[in-house]
Amino acid sequence: MGCASIKSQPLNKRFDNTMIIGNCILSETSTKTDDEEEIKKRGQFTKISAIRVSHSKSNIESIQLAYELDCGTIITGFNHHKPDFSKENESPEEPKKSLSQELKSLNRKVKSSSNLTKSSISNSKEQLKNEVFEILEDDYLQEISGRIGKQVEQLTFKTYRGQQITFGNGKKGKIFQVKLSNETFGPFTTNQELNSFKIPIIPVPQSFIQGNNLILNTNTFQRHRTN
Repeated sequence: MGCASIKSQPLNKRFDNTMIIGNCILSETSTKTDDEEEIKKRGQFTKISAIRVSHSKSNIESIQLAYELDCGTIITGFNHHKPDFSKENESPEEPKKSLSQELKSLNRKVKSSSNLTKSSISNSKEQLKNEVFEILEDDYLQEISGRIGKQVEQLTFKTYRGQQITFGNGKKGKIFQVKLSNETFGPFTTNQELNSFKIPIIPVPQSFIQGNNLILNTNTFQRHRTN
């Protein structure tokens, strides 16, 4: 099943503690890839620890996230990818490497629920760039922005401590921005076309707020759409 169109609504919209970003609203009957349901089977979600994106110059092809649980274990979520994403042809320039292997530098236990190879080629034969954005242990994802047209063209992630990365360089889609204050993003759910996200919004720990008042006081909550 598909999802209800929100073309007449803002590209990003908040419903209570859930943020919808993209071209449609993900319903219970939608075909989707749901990290949140997978995490519930393993423990209590604490924070996003890393994000890996495969992208060409103009489009995002796949997204995979690593999540820290309350026990300190890090698990990798599903490979959220477009229907035509292919891993059949791999770049000879880089070896196969799962996201969990890349996160060994964090010196914490990592369990993987899927395996995204280090480099891949899309069906269009355009070579993809694969990049990993690691979030410091004492930091949280604060802002997601980018461009979405028929598919995701660009994604930027920024943390409270100012870490930032942009994946993709598409210019045709509509610009969106979601910036939080005293909150962070939870596990991702995406639709089959990888052009819509459903993300729970959760509070950051009080210990982080108390220890980082200067950082938090300079950040305001913003949600807007620009054509």
